[in-house]
Amino acid sequence: MGSFILNNSARANDKSMLNRLIELSLNSKNRCWARCPIKILFLTVLVTNVYATCTDKNIILANHYNNRLEIYNSGNLDRPITISDMKWQSPVINNLWTEVKRISYMGQDAVLAATSSGAIIYSYPDKKLLFHREITGYQPGTHSAEPLPNGSVVLVDAKGYLGILFPDGENVDQPSNQTKWYPLKYVHGAVWDEKRHVFYALGYLDLMAYQFDGAGKDTILIPMADYAMDAYYLRCAQYNQCNENYTWADGGHDLNPLANNTSDGALFLTTGERVFIFYPKDNEQHRSSSKGIGRVPIKLTTYSPLYLLNSNYSIKETANADKDQIILEKGGIKSISGNIDSDDYCVMAHSAPWFTTSLFYSAWTDVLLYVQSDSDRPDHDMTTNLKIRFDPALHMSFYKARLFGKL
Repeated sequence: MGSFILNNSARANDKSMLNRLIELSLNSKNRCWARCPIKILFLTVLVTNVYATCTDKNIILANHYNNRLEIYNSGNLDRPITISDMKWQSPVINNLWTEVKRISYMGQDAVLAATSSGAIIYSYPDKKLLFHREITGYQPGTHSAEPLPNGSVVLVDAKGYLGILFPDGENVDQPSNQTKWYPLKYVHGAVWDEKRHVFYALGYLDLMAYQFDGAGKDTILIPMADYAMDAYYLRCAQYNQCNENYTWADGGHDLNPLANNTSDGALFLTTGERVFIFYPKDNEQHRSSSKGIGRVPIKLTTYSPLYLLNSNYSIKETANADKDQIILEKGGIKSISGNIDSDDYCVMAHSAPWFTTSLFYSAWTDVLLYVQSDSDRPDHDMTTNLKIRFDPALHMSFYKARLFGKL
């Protein structure tokens, strides 16, 4: 994996909880009526904090109905998001595709979108075009992109490559045979860790860590660690099916930093099956040597609220799971973003579980899941609980969506 290739051909019910807590206090054998009102007030504040953290958050997504990046305010989560909630909209991007996220690009606040064959970056909020490159001579399966500090952007090609898009020159087109390509099987996600100066890329069975060198067309990626995720795939362990292909689509789906956790570099890491958190401090003992790198076992932490995501398909297929070698209650999280700090707990995710080629949920959707505490357990389609919906008049269709932060 150290070499590059020049040309690749190929809301939970807070009222009921409060009532139970109040009842518990009032039924106490030692009733001190002078203190009870104080206890009840304290409990009310506690519950309010738990169940109000996702209100009035801002969400950025790539709307495929009108080919624009859009930012919406989520309001109070008690109604669908409407056109009146829109706060920002980009110019038209004709080949808008999957990834969208807020970034810093060369010191400027910006938004990035992965296009079908490249990446485009606009400054925020003034919409100045900062970067645009499209690969020619080859059609990549673009799923993500991430800028490096030198202005180059790493394209994530799900067909099995990382490609470096350079910022030099005025021409948007960049020929495939002039692009440095690095193999990584079914790669889907990418994150730059500014504190550690490490670039992470999420493949099927591998999370790769790289450093970079050079600038412009001379930018190269240098492999530093190869974290093996084999042990975390249930289908692999249970059925000895460790291959990623169109039939199963179990591989790595998303890689995204936890908000307000940049000091420890924690990343959400999702696969077609499950959701984890990757803490670099748990894995930093592995470093490259002069003789190259080898695969080392990764250590991941289970993210419980979205780890097991039940759905109508899971219930329907329970009797056939072993025969079809299906892992049930899949998360299928395409994108995930948020903060798990107790004072501001809000995580949003786009879910599209895939079981087989004939049993899956569309990745193009108008519903987001949200989580406001570790005890929340969303489902995919069985209830309306913990779901953010959009007004049908918006004709919303997106593949990924993320929390944007303050406007």
